[in-house]
Amino acid sequence: GGRVVAEPGAASLLGTAAIEIARADAAPHSFADVAVAIAKGSVGVAENGAVAVTADDAPHRALLFLAERVILLLDAASIAGDLHSAVRALPATAWRSQLTFISGPSKTADIEQTLVHGAHGPRALAVFLHHI
Repeated sequence: GGRVVAEPGAASLLGTAAIEIARADAAPHSFADVAVAIAKGSVGVAENGAVAVTADDAPHRALLFLAERVILLLDAASIAGDLHSAVRALPATAWRSQLTFISGPSKTADIEQTLVHGAHGPRALAVFLHHI
């Protein structure tokens, strides 16, 4: 249960799925109760499983950090072998604002020696490949 919210660019890839599309004027705190966030990724990194998400892909950066789970949609042709190749493959617009590499949920055992997943962001990340 819970809200499923997609960035506008990702929503265009989902067709007629019954999802909420993030409004352009949405305040960051409005995403605090989102169960699943869906966004496009720009470039994937094969060596570590990270995905670069640009401001064009996810204009609501807070959505990716406040949601319980994140789904990234990535064009299979946009996978680079290593981080250096991925940075070179990013569009020029990637550097005009925020650029985030997401590789999965954070983990910490600092809280009473108990391993906690998603302490600093989503608890789970899934990457779905597609072909344009």
